[in-house]
Amino acid sequence: MRAWLPRFLRGESFYPLFVLLLASLVFIIAGGDRRWAVIVGHVLAAGSLLLVVKPAHASRIWLALGWVALALGVAAALAQSLAEVRALRVVAAVIFVVILFSSLPLILRRLAGHRNVTAETIVGALCAYLLIGMEFAVLHLLFSVAEGQAIIASIVTPDAPITRGDLYYHSFMTITTVGYGDFVPITGSAKTLSLLESILGQLFLITVVARLVSVATFKRVISPAMDAAPSEAETQKP
Repeated sequence: MRAWLPRFLRGESFYPLFVLLLASLVFIIAGGDRRWAVIVGHVLAAGSLLLVVKPAHASRIWLALGWVALALGVAAALAQSLAEVRALRVVAAVIFVVILFSSLPLILRRLAGHRNVTAETIVGALCAYLLIGMEFAVLHLLFSVAEGQAIIASIVTPDAPITRGDLYYHSFMTITTVGYGDFVPITGSAKTLSLLESILGQLFLITVVARLVSVATFKRVISPAMDAAPSEAETQKP
């Protein structure tokens, strides 16, 4: 059994967090503003802090805060989906900003403590990258609610309302600098967020992820049969 699998099952690996973040993005972006998608996506995102605590070797206080954040996240998602009240949307957005911004430093602190850069380290860095994109998506949502209108607009369908999934999609198109051009920032706050996100995203990729990949050490798994097999030089001896 590979070394990472027991860590995965014990919840001490960054792999479960990576899968959880990807799943939450799928539900949020694909589901738009459908109630079930809002609830499932935000519950998964709220649970991310719990999965950060153990692999990050954080204290029990952080574990307790993780459970509190999960409960508040579930309550906010349910309240927001059942009642379209502006105050509830602001509260829900603030809660998720706090959850995501709390998770990021825990991951970075743990990665800084890795003596050897392995695949686990790289997955942790990718989790941090996804969290940055999600943080800016929630900030877009928070500013949209605060300003009373969407801070981005669709070029393809100008009359269509901007959904929560559109904000997440725009955020990740910005951080990856793909820039399809189907959504554009239309307010000063949106332009500022898009500028900061594109700069931070690229700096994180070229300074953190690229550096980790360049110095990573991957252990090669050799079966006992291969280890016992004679080398080519040995077989050619008279």
